Amino acid sequence: MHYQTSFTLDRAHATECFEESESVKVKKNRYLKAVVFAVAAIGLFVANIDDHIAFIIALLAIVEAASVYYRRGWWVIRQMLGNSANTEVGIVIDDSGIHIKSVQVENDILWDNITALTETSRGYILALDSGGQSYLSKSILDADVTAYMLAKVG
Repeated sequence: MHYQTSFTLDRAHATECFEESESVKVKKNRYLKAVVFAVAAIGLFVANIDDHIAFIIALLAIVEAASVYYRRGWWVIRQMLGNSANTEVGIVIDDSGIHIKSVQVENDILWDNITALTETSRGYILALDSGGQSYLSKSILDADVTAYMLAKVG
């Protein structure tokens, strides 16, 4: 097997990576920390202990809630501000693994280092033995290489 393709790290790709990675995460109460900050601030206001500290904790609650609400936009903007934004990425899938090369990064993911391959609606999330993960979009893969990847990891 030797499959070679390329794609551009643009805004659409970054958005797809974020959305597909979020779709497989365990849903938990992301606003819990903001709620705890808000309750603590209200408690400090009611107890009339120190209005300045209560105000700061209330602001922390607002900032935390905003960071959860806007996490997708914030993540995509950070990717677009990076050095690798709008660069061409080459991918080679062969018998040894998946080789990713761009101007900024050269990464080899060996088949032995992939612990799981999770299919999403638009791609595949590769769980690595190092604890990290990588995403491959279905738009750059054909049916033969997809079957090959599933056979290698499964």
